[in-house]
Amino acid sequence: MPRHLDRISHTVICITAFVIYYSLFYLEFFIPGFMALYRNGLAGPFLYTALLLPCSLLLWRCYARHFAGLLPVGTLSLRNFIVPLLALAVMLVMEKLFQQPEPWLDSLRDYTGLTRWAWILTACLVAPVSEEIIFRGFLLNASLGWGKVPQQVGIVLTSLLFAVIHMQYQAPVTFIQLFIFSAVLCVVRLGTGGLIVPMALHALANTFALGDIFLQ
Repeated sequence: MPRHLDRISHTVICITAFVIYYSLFYLEFFIPGFMALYRNGLAGPFLYTALLLPCSLLLWRCYARHFAGLLPVGTLSLRNFIVPLLALAVMLVMEKLFQQPEPWLDSLRDYTGLTRWAWILTACLVAPVSEEIIFRGFLLNASLGWGKVPQQVGIVLTSLLFAVIHMQYQAPVTFIQLFIFSAVLCVVRLGTGGLIVPMALHALANTFALGDIFLQ
């Protein structure tokens, strides 16, 4: 098969993985008892733990069988981590300075007991892993092999989709922050060659955000 058609099929596969992942956000409404989970504040943890994480891991495994080496875990070395960590710290300070009220974040403060711990596990571990596989993994890889400019376009589109898919937020500045955060993670992914550093940075950012909410 000509190389051009190989790139097209690879891009289609990567985009299809995202579509499958995103469709699960709508599938949840057909699950018996889902509304009870929603009322109890457990809909998000259930969605990520029972549906999104297994789906992303399965897609990653199938992808690795056919495209070995294109979506590696990578290594979490100090050399690969220190500069991105400093960039994350600067970004978190800027977010704090320009932060606007978010009703969804405020609602998390009301959770206690099992619900609170479920959100902590989801935000600090499950969501970073599943979202990095899909966004900095599949979506970013969709532009792989097409050249430098398409790769830059891929970073922009990946970051736009990452910001838009977080529909629970309302403030425009939050979407800007999410876009910048995703763009930084995309650059880190391309620079380190693997997903482990973006996953770790994503987990740290979410941990900081939840700590800021629950410790107030």
